Amino acid sequence: MATRRVRITKTTAFPFQVHTWDVSKEGTNIVVRSYSKAEGKDIYTFPFKEGTLSFYNGFDRKYCYFRSKEFQEFLSKYGLTTVRHIDPNRIYFVKSHNSGYGSYEYEIQTDGEVEKDRLGGKFDGMEVPNACYSNEYMLNVKNATWVILKQRTDYLDSHSSATILYTKRKIDSLKKLPLPQRW
Repeated sequence: MATRRVRITKTTAFPFQVHTWDVSKEGTNIVVRSYSKAEGKDIYTFPFKEGTLSFYNGFDRKYCYFRSKEFQEFLSKYGLTTVRHIDPNRIYFVKSHNSGYGSYEYEIQTDGEVEKDRLGGKFDGMEVPNACYSNEYMLNVKNATWVILKQRTDYLDSHSSATILYTKRKIDSLKKLPLPQRW
């Protein structure tokens, strides 16, 4: 299922509908109501300001979230998909995989230290282009104020990627985040 996004500006006309969601302005708030039967909240309330309203409708779950214009600009500047406000000093499990059908790749960046342990892997000696390798790693991050974990999946004609910032700090207090680079 897809995530749908709507830009909210001072001139946005209310009420409107997006798929299974009704969106209205009530006082100084944006109120979003879902009439989907999937698991999740049915009513969301956000302060009215410029930004992006996003809606997700899956087979078994649904959710809605709002990102202010400033926060969305921050995400775009650093090539981020989302921010998780948790301690970045933790263990991350990642894998690299490549075959004739597709690949998984990861990249980690941090202002801390990373200890990398290979958990397992295999090499399948089939002839090229079907040669396959798969590696799994445990990354133990220490002494970090932030971690950026990039993950990319390419499978046949399907491509997806996520770039997640892990930090407990306020976004505007972060210094020296790396600018995004192409894979």
